[in-house]
Amino acid sequence: IFYAEAFVKNIGLPPWHMLNQADVLDVQLLDSLVHLRKPHEKRKKALRRKRWKRVKESGITMCKELRKRHSKCDYARLLERHCPLPRPFKDSARSDSCDHTLSGLIALDSPSNRVANFIVEALRTVFPHDFWGSDSNFSMFSDVMRKFVLMRRYERMPEKEITKGIRVTDFSWLCGNRGTNKGKRRLSLSDHEALTRLTRHVLRWVCCQFVIPLLRVCFYITETEFSKHRVLFYRKPVWSMIRKLSIEHLLQRQYTEIDGSTEVRKRLEIQRMGCSMLRILPKKNGIRAIATLSKRRFVEDELEADAQDSQEKLVSPRKALKRKLSDTRYLSTNMILNQTFDVLKYEYSANPEYFGSGILGSNQFYPRLHSFVKGLKLNAKSENASLYFASVDIHHCYDTINQKQMYDIMRKILSEDEYLTQRYHVLHPFQSMRKIQARYKKKVGAPDTFDQFYQIADRLAARYTNSIFVDGVNCGIMKKDQVFELLREHIFQNVVVANDGFCPRFFLQRDGVPQGSVLSSFLCNFFYGDMEKELLRDVFVSDDNSSHVHLLVRIIDDFLLVTTDKSASTRFLKNMNLGIPLMGVKVNPAKTLVNYDIKLKASNGVISPVSKCERWFPWCGMMIDTVSCEVRLDYSRFSGSLARDSLTVDLVNEGAALNVRMKTFVRPRCQCIFFDSFLNGKMTIERNFYQALMLTAVKTVGYVDCLPGGSSSNEKYIIECIEDVISYAFHLIRRRLINESPQKSSVGERSIKSARNECTGALTKGRAIWLGRHAFQSVLQKHRVEYENVIKNLNRKLSNHRETSELKRIARESLKLFDLSRFEL
Repeated sequence: IFYAEAFVKNIGLPPWHMLNQADVLDVQLLDSLVHLRKPHEKRKKALRRKRWKRVKESGITMCKELRKRHSKCDYARLLERHCPLPRPFKDSARSDSCDHTLSGLIALDSPSNRVANFIVEALRTVFPHDFWGSDSNFSMFSDVMRKFVLMRRYERMPEKEITKGIRVTDFSWLCGNRGTNKGKRRLSLSDHEALTRLTRHVLRWVCCQFVIPLLRVCFYITETEFSKHRVLFYRKPVWSMIRKLSIEHLLQRQYTEIDGSTEVRKRLEIQRMGCSMLRILPKKNGIRAIATLSKRRFVEDELEADAQDSQEKLVSPRKALKRKLSDTRYLSTNMILNQTFDVLKYEYSANPEYFGSGILGSNQFYPRLHSFVKGLKLNAKSENASLYFASVDIHHCYDTINQKQMYDIMRKILSEDEYLTQRYHVLHPFQSMRKIQARYKKKVGAPDTFDQFYQIADRLAARYTNSIFVDGVNCGIMKKDQVFELLREHIFQNVVVANDGFCPRFFLQRDGVPQGSVLSSFLCNFFYGDMEKELLRDVFVSDDNSSHVHLLVRIIDDFLLVTTDKSASTRFLKNMNLGIPLMGVKVNPAKTLVNYDIKLKASNGVISPVSKCERWFPWCGMMIDTVSCEVRLDYSRFSGSLARDSLTVDLVNEGAALNVRMKTFVRPRCQCIFFDSFLNGKMTIERNFYQALMLTAVKTVGYVDCLPGGSSSNEKYIIECIEDVISYAFHLIRRRLINESPQKSSVGERSIKSARNECTGALTKGRAIWLGRHAFQSVLQKHRVEYENVIKNLNRKLSNHRETSELKRIARESLKLFDLSRFEL
């Protein structure tokens, strides 16, 4: 249903659809509806033949009526009535001449409720009343299709939802000669089961073979960066203009078009990696071009020149496999680069200094910050010194990297002539999520470091309990020259294909590294790690003999410097502001932020002040106290967003899924950096816990409202889930602090119990449970009518705690920082 860019001249079902094919017989259309003509099992052949004879006469009559109504349906008029084009697009001459901007066009999506109305009206027009059997059936199926249109990116609609509330005996044309009087129709158990299966087949056909093709023809359907999982619908003329402006922008900045199929064929003949589809992802103020390198793309070996556009023809994976195309270039690019990724990962683990100040995520920021704060406390001069914060962002980091210098850097990094990859699997119970988790692991190194599997299993046994270790058996060896060749091809010869509505267009990336590549984050880190050696070599050179403490970290392109030396921070900002144009390094001035007064000279020569923050410094989703280095989550980034947009509702196993989803809501907020008593005071830790549970409660309310029964379906179970997720969050934090805290190495011979108390003493179980219950109660108060009994239960439990007054003060202060009014469901 997603990313259909092909242009169809006449609005409606595509030309290849059965209802548009004159050579498709009515009996063939009926067979596609009921699936009775060709039984899959011999023993059911006789029964299917009998049912086919019953349905055939009335079914063919229904198919004739369906074709007739389809041919008369004015889909274009229905679409324009419910999802009208913006005024400039209604006149084709004006739409080409109008000055459109990407940000303006991206806001011109069709509302989902209007799209749903269009689908329901199309169903009403094309399918006769007798097809549904009753108004009730049509109403129920229309509601299902409305839900289908409003579903989020990764949600699935189970088959049981399609037939929910449907009275199968109303489908008289499927009953055949089993009674014609609706009120007196009586069916045996076997006939009723057969009728239910037929109804399910028919309704599934309507959904998959009518609704989805109609949506793909009329709309370009995509998610965006600003709507998270919520799906947006763009009319094809609007998306055509977005695509046109986007391609023009990419050609100016990053890509070069390859003309003619001959040149494309020559490139692909000498490459291991084929071309990847280029997908345009809308942002608030522009677009992000993503190469879908994780999907296989197939190009015919014998390119047939099209008389009109002479472009390559893309064939389906199934057809390509039938033609026995076994060349590795038909694999996905990321699959081909998988072993190269393992090699780069090995080199990074062996030599972390290649990344410079780069880290792979906030989990690696925690030990860096812990070490920095420890240095502050050990240094008497620095303990009470002012801290100077500065953060900068590289402008379009993936797109502006100098490819030649990137390749030269990678040639210096590889240290082995050959790399051996050993594969093994670990299966262990993930009890809190109620599943068995399989981890696919690899050990990479020089061939002389080969270990027998029992040696690997012995080491794994110290980390995993109640687990199964499986030997991957096969090992891979990759030579350095092979790695270089793949890197060279990936960096310099990345060919992407973009659908232009009528024909594919091929582009060669001339700058930067491909976004969507499994190597992109590592390539950026290696590149900017090398850049730091030149750009920042004189930043921390102090004129006096005073000992200053510095913390410099970078997540991909987001730099953060915390130092006690103001001159070092100033030099850092000035050097970063200059950049290195030859390497493609340029800072985005709009995202530069400090906590002190400073002015910098811009590229146009104008000296202007840098944006300044107050007490709490935002960086990569965190807020850092500029005085004490305490850390809390930045909830302001959720402001104004719909909580439902970030959800994925599981309609298959609603009850079990609710408990698991609530744990996935809180799990990312239970990082050690927010709860370590060495970094944070007791009040900050308890605030962090309270706010993490508040966000979980907001998402839980949105999730429950999306379930068929809503909050009234099982209030007792909702209370159990709330208690379970609070306990889960507390124990997860405690376990992570014990296992991941840098203080763990200094425990020495002390008992595990004393180590646990040192790590988690600031957050006790009793106070954590009270804070969690109050967080849920505060959110549910906004929905008092729906959750009346749940709120009463929580209030009764809250009143039994002794330290109510002190904890209420923490809750009030946390609510001021969280501000529930900014969150919409």
